[in-house]
Amino acid sequence: MGNNQLKIVIILGSSKWGGGEKHVYDIIEHLQKKIQFTLITQTSPILKEKFSKLKTKHLEWNMNFKSITDLLEHKKQISYLNTQNFSGVHCHLNDASFMLSTYRPFITTKILSTVHGFSSHLYYLFPHHLISVSQAIHNYLLNFSKKKSTIIYNGISKENIINKQTKDLQAYIFATIHPNKGQEFVTNTLKNQKQDSKICFIGTGPKKYQNQLKQAIKSSNNDNISWIPLIGDLKQYYKQASFIIIPSYKEALSYVALEALNFGVPVLASSTGGLKEVFEHEKHGLFFKAGDSSSFLQMLSLMEKNHLIYRGFLKKQPFLDEKKHFKVEEMCNKLYSNYIEYFS
Repeated sequence: MGNNQLKIVIILGSSKWGGGEKHVYDIIEHLQKKIQFTLITQTSPILKEKFSKLKTKHLEWNMNFKSITDLLEHKKQISYLNTQNFSGVHCHLNDASFMLSTYRPFITTKILSTVHGFSSHLYYLFPHHLISVSQAIHNYLLNFSKKKSTIIYNGISKENIINKQTKDLQAYIFATIHPNKGQEFVTNTLKNQKQDSKICFIGTGPKKYQNQLKQAIKSSNNDNISWIPLIGDLKQYYKQASFIIIPSYKEALSYVALEALNFGVPVLASSTGGLKEVFEHEKHGLFFKAGDSSSFLQMLSLMEKNHLIYRGFLKKQPFLDEKKHFKVEEMCNKLYSNYIEYFS
């Protein structure tokens, strides 16, 4: 590691694996030859296992503010940041952004924060600079925050187009089980309906929301709706998918949309947030009005009819060949330029 190379600590306010965590993994994986990274997360066996593949220094920190013991831990953590000669701090997700905001008066290192979702504006008032993962997120920020925001889209690695392996009309919804993700909207809309496609939810979440989804599926009286409580590699499901559904009420960008289109699988999505920046209506898939049952049923029927047409478009012109700003290499190149500008 050369003396002139940046030394950056990434602080990830999470203990689970998801889109924001994958984003951090990709940053370290693609830039660790240029930058000396230290990763700090909440205590998490899952993250410890995932990030161990990168051979990067990984610390687990207390990010709570509930007791005197917590405050004493934060004092030690502030001391660590001030004694390691870091070029900068890059924080991700709300707990990390809040923690670093409270640290700002006591540390000398500049703070960069990536805005992954439509969170409270309070999280983003104090970092020196922000990265917004979509134009929609940038537009959401307060004017004060917009002035220090740069848009860098999430990126993914190019994959080979998947040829569907089953003849069944099969749709999947990949998401954490949460009211914002729209799972119950789908079950309520399809109650007593007999759509042509089989629709399967894939994901886990807080027990409260899992129980609610289980009851909603049971109450739907629709045998073509199911749920698999799974976290892990989704590629096997992309191989079976006729199309993917993203029924979220709010979505900053959506890794699921990027992954599906990258595999050549069309997307039926709510017209909200950064999703509108990802793909084109009636080319890569279809949009419906978020939370609107009539719009969803209309577009679902059209997707069932035309999904092979959209798959044909994606096969003729692969998604990342057309949308190069969603390539992981593009994301990391822009981020590296930001690191040089703000941390050198």
